[in-house]
Amino acid sequence: RKRLKNYNDMSIFKRWKWNARGRLPKVLSRIFTFGDYKSASRQIVRSKPPSQQSKERGRLVRIVLSCVGETHFKSLQNVHKFGPLILWGLINGEQRVSLIHLKVNRMVNAQQDIYPEPLESKQRHHIQVGFRRFFADIIFATGRREPYRYVTDFKVGEKRLACFFGRVFYTPSPVILFGPKPYANATLELSEDQVAHDMSLGPFAGGGWIDSVDPFRVILRHRILNGKIFKVHRYKSATIRGLTYNKEDADYFKNVQLWTNNGLTGKIVRCIGTHGNMKCVFSSKPFLGQPVFLTLYKRQYPVFNLSLLLDDQLEN
Repeated sequence: RKRLKNYNDMSIFKRWKWNARGRLPKVLSRIFTFGDYKSASRQIVRSKPPSQQSKERGRLVRIVLSCVGETHFKSLQNVHKFGPLILWGLINGEQRVSLIHLKVNRMVNAQQDIYPEPLESKQRHHIQVGFRRFFADIIFATGRREPYRYVTDFKVGEKRLACFFGRVFYTPSPVILFGPKPYANATLELSEDQVAHDMSLGPFAGGGWIDSVDPFRVILRHRILNGKIFKVHRYKSATIRGLTYNKEDADYFKNVQLWTNNGLTGKIVRCIGTHGNMKCVFSSKPFLGQPVFLTLYKRQYPVFNLSLLLDDQLEN
């Protein structure tokens, strides 16, 4: 119960209304929130930035960069290896940090090779949104509407929602997701920090677009506890063993709904003894040895990595 204290019960996943602003982590107090992202995006994109009004096309200008760190200076020296250097201005609000949601698909295309291995959640991935290319700790989710389900991997041929903490983007912005580079057979000995900040491109893994910037979007992760019926009583009741192992845990999960493989639902009546056995009542008479399950859900957020945001890897 201590390990699962942040998990809650949801009887019906699709019909349950989760409180989007309840029990939020402290990191959300440090990021920016839009009142209405879609209307704000349309209004900001339609407005003309002052930088486009002051400079004419075709003019030759000289740009001086100040306060450039050593790591960024070395990347600028080697920029010709990756392509031309692109300089762009930020729209109002693009320097802020928020929770970004992308719609990404890994559909197989005959004209383009795709990274064949699955991409794992809670891992650092190389991604490009518009002109920005950076690293982010991404989690993947599935679903067409809230609440979304957290998934551990992203396989070829699937469509997923990718979420991470990063700089604000506005729609429409194309997204390219790159796979990890094969450093195992590399002849050069690179440190972990060099590998984590290597801005050269890996294999193409997927593409998509910006979906929303919303810190309160609900993404749920589930855990399933299971036990077995070892004694059947009258009137649709039975004794379960193996679901919990002490009386405190049995009392803690007393209000959580139980379910079985053949569609029965039940609830915990009381604990029997001190080893976690419990008496339960079901919607119909269960069978001896039948497995019983208990499902719990909690909100899942990506890792807030401040070092990636401060580095601001915007090269190339």
